[in-house]
Amino acid sequence: MRPRRPSSLRLPVLHRFRPSPWGLGPWRPPIQAPLCGIRRVVPAGFALGLLLLGARAFGFGAAQAQARTITVVAGDTLEQLALQQGVSLEALLALNGIGDPRSLQIGQRLVLPNRSNPSAPARRAPEPQGSAPPPLDGTGLAASAALLLSPAERRDRAELALREQSGQARWKWFNRTVVDWAGWKLTPGGARFTLVKASDADLGVSRGAASAVAVQCETLRQTWRVNGQWLPWGAAAPGSVGQRIVLDLCSNTLNDPAVPLPPAPPVLPGAAPAAP
Repeated sequence: MRPRRPSSLRLPVLHRFRPSPWGLGPWRPPIQAPLCGIRRVVPAGFALGLLLLGARAFGFGAAQAQARTITVVAGDTLEQLALQQGVSLEALLALNGIGDPRSLQIGQRLVLPNRSNPSAPARRAPEPQGSAPPPLDGTGLAASAALLLSPAERRDRAELALREQSGQARWKWFNRTVVDWAGWKLTPGGARFTLVKASDADLGVSRGAASAVAVQCETLRQTWRVNGQWLPWGAAAPGSVGQRIVLDLCSNTLNDPAVPLPPAPPVLPGAAPAAP
């Protein structure tokens, strides 16, 4: 028999990949990682939500940072509002530019100053060990300063402190000067006087230290008691605090609204009325 020649027929290619070195299947080239990093794409709606959330948070913070306001109603006074809101009267007047507390009107909006947290107790400075107690024999700084005052000045301050502690004082404001309107006393000469808390801004440096004011409604004159000494009687300047005190007192005075003093020795006829 003749040997058969090898067939020239080629077998069909089953796959185009090289056989796997492990013999488990066709070999595939590994996937190369990109040279640059993977880019994260944030959806547009998510980014817009973040912007809106930040805007709301900023608006809330701005609203919280705005100053507090209050509307004046009938019967309100600046002193009462300051006590209710826990702020100082001086800060309330300065922030709203109010020079005359009597100019307060119903419906007026007042800006309230910031106040500290009243519930947080104030920290006290630690006392040094072995510190000596304050002197009890009247040799401290406060006692030394009080000795520089006249007896009448010390008496006025003591009486004023007593009236405030007992709640008898009823203050009436004239700009930054306050007058104890419930403490008017009538002298035998017809003059009336009461205690005050004067202000340098209203009366000047010298009269700003006054502790009492006196008014004579018959002549519409008034004077101040400074360091225990009454200044000369005189007519108050138009529009001044002294004139407003005279007009408010004398226009509402009936027969004897003030507390009369104990009887004093009679005054000689024709003598000028003495200061109280």
